[in-house]
Amino acid sequence: MTIKTRQRLFYFLALIFIVLGGSAILYSQGIRFDFHNFTFRKTGGIYISVTPADVRILLNERPIDTNGGIFNKSVFVSNLLPGQYAVRIQKNEYYPYRKQVVVESGRVTEVTNVILAPQTEIVSAQPVERTIEDAIIFHSNTNTYFFRDIASGALLNVNLLFNNLKERELGLPGIVPLTMTAPHPFDARKLIVSSEQALYIIDIQRLAINLIHEKKPTNLAAQGVEIIWAEYDKKNNVGAIYSYNLLLRTKHILSDAIYGITEKLTISPSSKYVVLQQAGGELSILKKQEGELVLLSQNALRVSFAPDSRHIAFFDEDQQDMIIYNILSSAETRFPLDSPVKDISWHRDSAHIFLRTENGAVYFLDIDSRAPIYAPRIAEDISAMEYALAENILFIRSEGELWRAIDFNF
Repeated sequence: MTIKTRQRLFYFLALIFIVLGGSAILYSQGIRFDFHNFTFRKTGGIYISVTPADVRILLNERPIDTNGGIFNKSVFVSNLLPGQYAVRIQKNEYYPYRKQVVVESGRVTEVTNVILAPQTEIVSAQPVERTIEDAIIFHSNTNTYFFRDIASGALLNVNLLFNNLKERELGLPGIVPLTMTAPHPFDARKLIVSSEQALYIIDIQRLAINLIHEKKPTNLAAQGVEIIWAEYDKKNNVGAIYSYNLLLRTKHILSDAIYGITEKLTISPSSKYVVLQQAGGELSILKKQEGELVLLSQNALRVSFAPDSRHIAFFDEDQQDMIIYNILSSAETRFPLDSPVKDISWHRDSAHIFLRTENGAVYFLDIDSRAPIYAPRIAEDISAMEYALAENILFIRSEGELWRAIDFNF
């Protein structure tokens, strides 16, 4: 071999070394050559977590190896060139999931909290769990409230007990009708009651009564260690929102500039927020710590807080949309529906909602707003729906039939 040939071979091998070495360095840094745009670009990735386990995942219709994820419920797909990707997740006897996502250079796009809704139902002999709210019974013919002991089924006349305690303990004689009752938030022996003149707490076991406010509330709610109620001044068409701490026995005004009558109050699970529904359908949220009142809708129905208190779901009757309002960012996402909503129940992960519409359909809605929206119709001709959060089971019933259960434990 001549010297000239050796030199050429050396330069050729050196060139290969530089090309392969440079490619290895670029590869290690996540940089790939984009043949479509004829340029080097830094790649990104997609992280997917899904329930149930052992699903089939396709990315742009190409199967992805899901082995190695946490209990086969998650997968990370790396080395993806920036652009739009179609994610499809499927499993037998579950409604398939589809989502369009965008991968950005040097970033990981998340497709998390995915739950595939099951297609199977079972007839359930198990009754829906009853709560203390179900123990309060109102007889409209006699304007009388009764409290039913859940264990024994015995009925207690709350009106009669209230008037006896009011006269004996507070020295206030006379028969006064009750206008409202509510369960105590943490003591099953107590009830919150109101008359035309005041708001009270009665202890049905110790036979005691406490006066906490000397004006009639238009509505009240209790959560955590607080009672919150609304008051209305008809002459000035203005109201106020009060709170009462059951442990400290202190009362505060949360807002004194509420125009109109507050028909319903809903307190968030964290007790940080209160939703006000006015007589005309106006919906607002009161952020207690900031003292801020934010208008959400002019005509809203079916309000529900997510279990983590970060979102509110409600039905906008004017636009016929399901709205998810993010409390922290003040952003809202609209989901058009073909029928008004009758019932709303949040899944316990705070990322999905069960919806029952007027036409009897039940949907399982993923609040991820990226298209396409995942909202499979999981049942039809349903007249009643109850979600047992602790058991993670959805109970549904058609008119005149037994309860059926859709189990989300998988």
